[in-house]
Amino acid sequence: MSLWFKCKDALGNQPVECYKHKFMPDWGWLDDCFGKTGIQLSDVDGLVERHGYFLQIEKKNSGAPLSEGQHKLFVALAETGRFNILVIWQKSSGAVTHMKRYCRNNPRGLPCYESSRKEVHDFVERWFAWANKQSRPLAWSAPSRTLNEASPNDVSNQAQDPMPGMDAKQ
Repeated sequence: MSLWFKCKDALGNQPVECYKHKFMPDWGWLDDCFGKTGIQLSDVDGLVERHGYFLQIEKKNSGAPLSEGQHKLFVALAETGRFNILVIWQKSSGAVTHMKRYCRNNPRGLPCYESSRKEVHDFVERWFAWANKQSRPLAWSAPSRTLNEASPNDVSNQAQDPMPGMDAKQ
């Protein structure tokens, strides 16, 4: 379901910033957590996991730029070998105009090219068929309990948790 319809002005136009200002959470109160780096939280438009592999889809309005921060994030995710990222540009009608891909073979991203909804659909279908054949790594097996259920004094839990005690109340 799209929330864009709520942003139309009297002429039926959809301002580019409308969705961002009306519907995205305001994470500005966390900006100082990242020092003076300019880093801000990013939203995720679409994400699916299959056998420890991830397909993330970022939707942009036709003509909207991909920020440098998002590009860096997508490169870092693709370099893990676990993420494929599709950036798709769409008209307000839903028609896909362009697509850019980040994947383990091309983590810096393939050049942006003209595309269509069918091409995106076919790519997602092929990605799922590929991911469905992969074996889930042992490290991705479900934990026997969550960090919140573990005792803060549980040494075995702390050995697995890269930030022990982060969920414990001080």
